[in-house]
Amino acid sequence: MMAPGRFAGEYFANLRLHVSRWALWSLNKSALAYILTTVVAAPVVTIALLRHLNVEPQQVLIFGILLAAAIGYGEAFDRIERFRRFLGDDKVQTNHLSVWTIAGVLTLPPGLACGLVVLIYGHIMIMTRRHQSARPHRMLFTAAAATLATAGAALAASLFTNQLHVASGINAALASFAAVPTFVVLDVLLVGGGVYLATRPSTLRAVLPDRNALWFELATDILGVVTGQLLLTMPWLAPASAGGLVALHRASLVQQLQVAATTDPKTTLLNAAAWRDRALKAVARAARETQRVAVVVIDLDFFKLINDKHGHLMGDRVLADVGRAIRNETRARDIVGRFGGEEFVVLIDGRAAAAHAIDIATRIRERIAALSHPHGIRVTATIGVSHGVPAGAHTLDTLLAQADIALYEGKAAGRDRVRALTLA
Repeated sequence: MMAPGRFAGEYFANLRLHVSRWALWSLNKSALAYILTTVVAAPVVTIALLRHLNVEPQQVLIFGILLAAAIGYGEAFDRIERFRRFLGDDKVQTNHLSVWTIAGVLTLPPGLACGLVVLIYGHIMIMTRRHQSARPHRMLFTAAAATLATAGAALAASLFTNQLHVASGINAALASFAAVPTFVVLDVLLVGGGVYLATRPSTLRAVLPDRNALWFELATDILGVVTGQLLLTMPWLAPASAGGLVALHRASLVQQLQVAATTDPKTTLLNAAAWRDRALKAVARAARETQRVAVVVIDLDFFKLINDKHGHLMGDRVLADVGRAIRNETRARDIVGRFGGEEFVVLIDGRAAAAHAIDIATRIRERIAALSHPHGIRVTATIGVSHGVPAGAHTLDTLLAQADIALYEGKAAGRDRVRALTLA
């Protein structure tokens, strides 16, 4: 039988080897320093808050209920959460755990609320370790950020609670209004700062959650407020909140799957299949109403040289920057997609489609040429435009063919220009 000391030594040696292989250590210095500071600050703050802890029996009961509910829900819906992580990208992601976190903030002392978060995420890390479904350093950083956000939210809520950290009436409402925004803002800023430093996108907005994700987060936090009130008044009914959480979780997953099925992952624009499907419907509608449509095809000049010289990761970053530029120069109603490789496409409809298309194409060309990329990379684009009144949905292929002809005329004329053809 192996001696306990030797067993412990081998365990910690294996642990150090495992940690040394984390992708964390390959991050740039500023991202690494930020993440390590956050990870260290979380336990320091938690310990500091726990040193002044006075716990009542009811709070122990609430702590146990929340921890059991979080662990039970995590085990039951682990597969759904793995799907959400798989569909995630380099953005701040919403998290169903805030139901239990917000409930703890409103019903427990700050130190105990932070301890609850630490244990909940500890269980999540154990689960992800079973099937290697998440990067450990990311989960650790997310847990640290959530712990610090919880501390801030709990301290904000404590301004409206009594010595037992219980509030009623108007104070309970004020505690909720103080805690929820504090938690959301701190969590988004802490995690967003780490993602931004690690990925260095062209804008901070690129790493922030979208509107639908924020609505999901708000709904989850409101459910946390309801759970907290139930724990204070009817603890036996609090687990019923899991039913509402299941509905939210499934709705969020369905939406993510729909987005993943229609979105190009590198640029977040429509993928080729989704673009064609929407464009066919738009062209068919224009044919029925005898309205003009225009197709704009955008091709980046000498893009292969970027991949060859700077690597495909840098090429992907350039594509993402170009995709955002195209989206910013088009209207909300325009159908924008990536056709593959370095080619993008836009469909524009309406009475002034031709004029809009040429104006938008010109602005896109100028915007792409003005983009600043790392390593002094400069990119230009040649753009072909075709427009006319379609005879039916099948006219889309004719418009695309005409736009391609215009595009190659532009390339033959020297690139970095816009050419337009009218549908015969």
